[in-house]
Amino acid sequence: MPRSRIWHAPEWHDRAFRPEDTKRMDIFSFGMVCLWMLFGVNLPLDSTGDNRQLISFEEDCDPVTNYLERWKTDDETDELPTWAISIIPDCIGPKRNDITSFFKSALAKVPQKRELGMDGLLQLLDPARYVWGQKIDVSRLLSPLAAARNLPKVKTFNIETAPTEEHFEIPTLFSQLFLTDFRIPPFIVAELRFATAQSQRFHRISPQKAALQLALSHATGFGCPQDEELALQVLFQHRLNWTDLESQVRAVREHENDGFEGSLFSKLGRRGFTPQINFAEYYQERNLLERARIVCEKDLSAVEKLFHRQHHIYLRKKADLSRILMSQDRWKEAEQLLTQLVELTTRALGPEHTQTLIIKGQLARAYREQGYLMRAQELDVQVFEKMVRILGPEDPQTVASRASLMSTNWKRRGLAQTIEAMMQIMETSKRVLGPEHQSTLSSMVDLGSAYRDQGELMKAEEMLTQVVQTTERVLGEEHSDTLTSMDHLASTYRKQGRQRQAEELEMQVLKKRKKVIGKEHRDTLETMTHLAVTYRGQGRLREAADLFEQVMEIRKRVLGLDHQDTLAVMAHLALTYRDQGQDRWTQAEDLFVQAMKISRRVLSEEHLSTLVMINNLAGMYWRQKRWTEAEELYLQELEARKKVLGGEHRDTLTCMENLAWTYRKQGQREQAKKLFLQVLETRSRVLGPENPATLSSKEDLEWV
Repeated sequence: MPRSRIWHAPEWHDRAFRPEDTKRMDIFSFGMVCLWMLFGVNLPLDSTGDNRQLISFEEDCDPVTNYLERWKTDDETDELPTWAISIIPDCIGPKRNDITSFFKSALAKVPQKRELGMDGLLQLLDPARYVWGQKIDVSRLLSPLAAARNLPKVKTFNIETAPTEEHFEIPTLFSQLFLTDFRIPPFIVAELRFATAQSQRFHRISPQKAALQLALSHATGFGCPQDEELALQVLFQHRLNWTDLESQVRAVREHENDGFEGSLFSKLGRRGFTPQINFAEYYQERNLLERARIVCEKDLSAVEKLFHRQHHIYLRKKADLSRILMSQDRWKEAEQLLTQLVELTTRALGPEHTQTLIIKGQLARAYREQGYLMRAQELDVQVFEKMVRILGPEDPQTVASRASLMSTNWKRRGLAQTIEAMMQIMETSKRVLGPEHQSTLSSMVDLGSAYRDQGELMKAEEMLTQVVQTTERVLGEEHSDTLTSMDHLASTYRKQGRQRQAEELEMQVLKKRKKVIGKEHRDTLETMTHLAVTYRGQGRLREAADLFEQVMEIRKRVLGLDHQDTLAVMAHLALTYRDQGQDRWTQAEDLFVQAMKISRRVLSEEHLSTLVMINNLAGMYWRQKRWTEAEELYLQELEARKKVLGGEHRDTLTCMENLAWTYRKQGQREQAKKLFLQVLETRSRVLGPENPATLSSKEDLEWV
């Protein structure tokens, strides 16, 4: 849809919609374009009086005086179609009734009243459109108004063939169909099978035509397993020749243009004005990721046989698979796939092509999620610098690459400078894309979370409250982005010690997520985990343990014991057992040890999650006064954190404090004092002398 607000339907916002909703909004925009073509740029609604209102299609027209904008926000009136009909001149003759019906349908304020079929609407504009052999002259429709509008003469054309058979051919649609929702190609194959079994045309396609397309599907692996023998069988049954199929396969291979590359839609998408569907995110919301992964792997194999590894369909299908793997947290597999993809896109498109840089940015994320922060930072810097030079500093892709770099820097160093960069990203996104765009709201959530992690809780609360209010208004109370922002706000309340408010918000989120996406969805389980953490903070340890146990059982069954999400909730459950007292310390220790061993094996010794597991077990030993074992683990953790995060990262300094207290408990005062002093000096330099963490370090030093 056009970016300008003038053409938008009343219910429009700049986020996500169901397909049927988008169709109805497109119909409205089409009606507005027709209104503009017919009646001009500025037309007076009421030419008398000082409060004269305008119908204006210009972006900079004052929305207060522009009737179009006022009408969209007025719940009491649906006058626009009536007004549009009233100014249709009588000289337009018998077409007046058709155009009246057109505007009533296309410009209805209530979406459900709009006609969804474009064929019907176009026939209202020109009934001759589908009459075989007759000329279509759109200028005839507009001719009574052409003089006033100075419209150019519209070219006439002929329909040379009768529309008796559907012109559906897979070769011309192969790119779009193969790269859409994984369920569409199998559906098409099922329909083709049904059509071949009919004695006459089905949906305007003959059985023989359907058979040829079905044979092509079997031969290429489109929507079904690749099987040349089955393709031959279909040909034989319908008296078709192998040469017919060969020509179809050749047409698929020769049809290089995918219908989008280089188009206006593609260019707008790259600039962030028409966000493309993230199928991985779509599948995740509907618990379809594993099914999509299996189908995508089969499709990738079929495409590789049909084309070559640098073909645009192969590259895009491989990119789809990598996003699915990332959505499943299968970061090692995603890394391997993305490494191959970087090499292929570099060869096919060049090292500085936008798509190559985007893939490199995704590879940097895969490194970051696995704890390889130095590799991630190196790649993020490379991508960001090239994006700035090629696209400019305010291009949405450049802003996204900078946000990725800031995320890596935040994980690696946690510096206040990173927050300043996040603020710049947010302001740029607001200016370029608008305050309610998905990228803008996402950058605000990132900034609010960074404020929370930095201890600036009032700023975090203010920022996240604003995001919650905006997403509720723009997307609705049950949209996934709205619920995610509410989750972040609840975490801020919890850190402020406002446990009751955190609980109320998390209960709301949990209820809505169970209703919308089900009780076993990953996001639902994450909210249950957050609620259990809140219960633990309130001292409701039995309820917390019950909830953690529920989540762990579901994750073990759905994801497996080795999955990172399962390990995370296992650690939470162990912490809860620990807090319940000595009677459950053995259970807690067993879980801590199990989680640490699995994390070391599955993720790596230096992965951030592994370091959390080591820290948890060391804390368990500390409570049991097993100082030597705790010291050994804290030393391992500290060495790894210095290597991965650097000596100034907040988590490194926390680990240093824990080790200092362990020395203090063992009577090693000088070693403890040395570490406490080092932590104090670093925090004073990085965070400032008045930061709460710095003041806490000062108190710790006084205790030694």
